[in-house]
Amino acid sequence: MKGSIRAMLVRFCNVTFEKSTDLQQHKASDHPPKSLKSVETFFCDQCSKSFKSKAFLNKHKSVHMESRDTFHCPVEFCPRFFYFKNNLAQHIKSYHEGQKYLCSQSGCSHKFFSKQRLLDHLQNNHHNVEAPAKKKKK
Repeated sequence: MKGSIRAMLVRFCNVTFEKSTDLQQHKASDHPPKSLKSVETFFCDQCSKSFKSKAFLNKHKSVHMESRDTFHCPVEFCPRFFYFKNNLAQHIKSYHEGQKYLCSQSGCSHKFFSKQRLLDHLQNNHHNVEAPAKKKKK
């Protein structure tokens, strides 16, 4: 069997194939790229905002509650507070620690406080979406 492909394993479903053509056919039919998959959309019944997953919708629903927990910035004299702990963490990293996401496009020197702002910039200004550059300090 020298030079042949003995067995290939698909990571997500643990199926093994002897031929690479069988593997490629399986991947195309059972694991299409995200852009080809049908995407279910979930809508908030209070504000009609849409979400790609039920988990994101459920997390969002807390914004409509009459009372909810707040997370205050622990940095002295910083008045900011957040309704989600991850937003507080992002605030501390970007505002107090100076970490930013850099645009990866040639000739563009824009910097952003969040990955989402960078992705929006890439989509709106460079008409594509790429993985953001690693965070760098100022």
